[in-house]
Amino acid sequence: MKILTYILILLSFLVSPTISLVFAQESVKSNPVITRVGDAPLDQKPQVSNSLQLGVRATAPDIPDAALEGAIKEKFGITMRNYGTRHLRWAWEKFWDVSHTKFFDYVRGSTIFASVPRDSSQVGCFKGVSVYVGTYQDETLFKLILIHELGHVIANCNNREQIRWSDYLRAHAVEKGVTWYGNHAYECTKSNNISEDFAETIAYYLNPETKLQTVLCSPDYHPPNLREDFPLHYNVANYILGNY
Repeated sequence: MKILTYILILLSFLVSPTISLVFAQESVKSNPVITRVGDAPLDQKPQVSNSLQLGVRATAPDIPDAALEGAIKEKFGITMRNYGTRHLRWAWEKFWDVSHTKFFDYVRGSTIFASVPRDSSQVGCFKGVSVYVGTYQDETLFKLILIHELGHVIANCNNREQIRWSDYLRAHAVEKGVTWYGNHAYECTKSNNISEDFAETIAYYLNPETKLQTVLCSPDYHPPNLREDFPLHYNVANYILGNY
């Protein structure tokens, strides 16, 4: 009987190879992901919505100092006010670095205003000032907090369905915050833990190599590895932004 079954399977493959593919597909088990009815799974590749190839990081072209502010607004739709050349160039470089993602789909139209060091916050959306970002003297810290504050714009100025907010809340319920600050924001700055953790998720997803922290309140700081240690947060960020 077994020999006859094998002969029939072999004959079916010779007649229609797709039948064997069906057998193979039925034996593969997929890993569960956080999702809702009607939503695409979070491990599905997002649609590419800009001109650069998703997942290919670009190096910022070298342009004259005097052209930086105008170029940032023209290329990325971001207005930067009261910054000197050094910080404008850092922003230009970081914006190019993330320009292959969908980041600017959510923050285009923002206005960033320079503030005194260590005084950064999101105060609005696309009318007037969106965020204040301090004129930090460390390049890596400035770029990290720049993305953190614009992460608040993503959360607070876009449709919650579009940014998978329910999925993010489920990720947070399981994994808690990705940084010490994300878990203790209220203690540190009287800020909301959920809101700050979302911004931290965006900041560290787009700055995975950094060893710095956004707020100096952690007694025992370790930079998060989202992919390894917080896979649910990572999946949410990846769905929102695409591959970095």
